Amino acid sequence: HQGRYDDGRALVAQALPEVRRLGLREVEARLLNVLAIAAEAQGQLVEALALDRQSLQAFAEVGDRVNEAISLANVGEGAMKLGALEAGERDLLAALQRVRANGDLVFEALVLGQLSTLARWRGDAAAAQQRAAAALANARQAQAPDTELVARLRVADAALALGQPAAAHEAYAQALALAQTLDHGMAHDATAGLARAARARGAVADALVAAQPLLARGEAGGGLDGAEYPRAIEWTLAELLHAAGDARAASWLTRAHEALAQQAAAIGDAAWREAFLRDIPHHRAIVAAFTARAGAG
Repeated sequence: HQGRYDDGRALVAQALPEVRRLGLREVEARLLNVLAIAAEAQGQLVEALALDRQSLQAFAEVGDRVNEAISLANVGEGAMKLGALEAGERDLLAALQRVRANGDLVFEALVLGQLSTLARWRGDAAAAQQRAAAALANARQAQAPDTELVARLRVADAALALGQPAAAHEAYAQALALAQTLDHGMAHDATAGLARAARARGAVADALVAAQPLLARGEAGGGLDGAEYPRAIEWTLAELLHAAGDARAASWLTRAHEALAQQAAAIGDAAWREAFLRDIPHHRAIVAAFTARAGAG
């Protein structure tokens, strides 16, 4: 996948100078958006955010209000995924007003989903649940299955954060079934969610059964292609195996920490890098567990 993204980015970057020379600002905005998507997929979060900001400016200049709103949402999501939660929430709330004004139900659902995650990361499970429910209602009204999948994951995440493992299990199961129908990589997130829900009700053995597809995939050298939050999945497995007294916990923690450290190393700004590791809960947990293990060793 990395090679394919590299090739695509090279082609787009090659086209940009000519597009700019011709003054095709809207085409430029779309190309910048493509580059941002590819950069994020490759884990280059700072570059993706910078490209999204350029795309936002270009769409604003040409008066494309629909794509301007979407780009603003992308900027907010990018900031959030770097751990800049306050800036992310500000931009996402502004984007929410704009997509609502545009009557864009699908993107309204997506923005509500991101705001749900952000609320949960900040410890406000009630707001996370409210936003997730609204996201799911919009996605279903728009008959957008990919967006519904994301919203169902947010509903499940919020239920788990509220201490409702049975409701979380049901929502994760629905998300998994939909992901499998769509052949979507977020099936990995839903599978990890089922393991978390089982563990939350004290059923470690059931959690291990739920996690088995992910464990088997990892042991066979498979990745988590298409997953929304691969580090959260890896942390779920490491934590679960540790709780079960399974020696494989160490390798999953190492895997999660190495991937996280690689992402963090790509963030040049020290304050952003610190926020990335500190303010996203599963990142903070990975660093703490790895540091504790190193200290114990």
